Amino acid sequence: MTNTAAPIEVRSCTQDDWPLILTVDEAAFGYSFDPEQSQPDYALLEFDRSLLAWCEGVPVGHTTAYSLQMSVPGGQVPVAGVTWVAVLPTHRRRGVLTELMRRQTRDIHERGEPVAALYASEPAIYPRFGFGLASQRLEVSIDCAYSAMHGPRDPALRTSLVTPEHARAAVEHVYAAIRTVRAGMPARPGLWWQRIVADPKARRDGASALGAVVVADGAGPRAYALYCTKSAWEGGSPRGEIRVREHGSLDAAAAHELWRLLLNVDLVATVSHQNMAVDDVLMQLLDDPRRARPALQDSLYVRLVDLPAALAARSYATDYEGVVQVSDDLAPWNAGRWRLSLHADGAGCDRTDAEPDLVVDVRALGAAYLGSTSLSPLVAAGQIQERRPGSAAALGRAMRHEPLAHCTFIF
Repeated sequence: MTNTAAPIEVRSCTQDDWPLILTVDEAAFGYSFDPEQSQPDYALLEFDRSLLAWCEGVPVGHTTAYSLQMSVPGGQVPVAGVTWVAVLPTHRRRGVLTELMRRQTRDIHERGEPVAALYASEPAIYPRFGFGLASQRLEVSIDCAYSAMHGPRDPALRTSLVTPEHARAAVEHVYAAIRTVRAGMPARPGLWWQRIVADPKARRDGASALGAVVVADGAGPRAYALYCTKSAWEGGSPRGEIRVREHGSLDAAAAHELWRLLLNVDLVATVSHQNMAVDDVLMQLLDDPRRARPALQDSLYVRLVDLPAALAARSYATDYEGVVQVSDDLAPWNAGRWRLSLHADGAGCDRTDAEPDLVVDVRALGAAYLGSTSLSPLVAAGQIQERRPGSAAALGRAMRHEPLAHCTFIF
């Protein structure tokens, strides 16, 4: 029987630990990797920032992070994309994840990355480690029989059906342009493309190979979608489905042309998308947006690892001057009272002994960091205590940003 009091030791990984990482991850998430599926993940894994937790000589937990450059209001910032977080079922509730998160947070800070971000398989886990919900997404399932749209049209636009590889330059062009204005989008150099279009047969669930649509005019691409199709019949009638993996558009006319094609494919009854921006223009283009059956879901969780550097890396919608008292058990260097001076071109963040206008948990600042989370609900939820009336609303106005933050892929 395992000793429940056995100590947890966290060690750095090397490439030789890949089989152990897979073993922990497969046991924790309940599925098996095949070589075709795991190759893009292996190629991207940064072993020098991967950690295994050991107990009595057995690997019982794992975490790692990708070195990302993520868009934020007014620019971009180095971000640790926390991923592959797993603990064996036999060692839950023993502090394994706490030790991994403590070590990883320290390592991220020493690397000079001001911010960490992740997608949560279980959202209840990460707030206690300082992560706040910074963006949300829509899941939609659009009934093609009710897909009439209104809005701008551009006769110069043309659509093409191509392979993902042939669409690559167009996708990268549109994606790069969108991330200059929308926060939450990491740059995707080199090997990331192979992961974005990875399409192992074992994961298709009977659907077609991945395809692409590109919308362009004489000046170049203006919209794209990566998608697959699943054929289905019901009572002799076609009930096929198009599943959109990712899409992007530079303007409403290009979006109109993209969705007009996707929603009018023969033998297709439904177009679904699991990761659409909450403020995506499609919801305004549809005559009957209720037929899209939009469902709101959580998306990116953000943690400020270096508070002054993180706040200085983004711009602000309005000026704010005030004192904020921050609690942060995992990153004590963030804790204490800070005098904030936020402006359109950056921020000052200096330690002070002055009385605070706001008392906040660090996860509240992470939630607000990308500019999409209002502070008022956080005050109501007790994550922010307002000592000076109106100060939370003033800070919220400064941090607000449009369009709303969104990340088009799960890392």
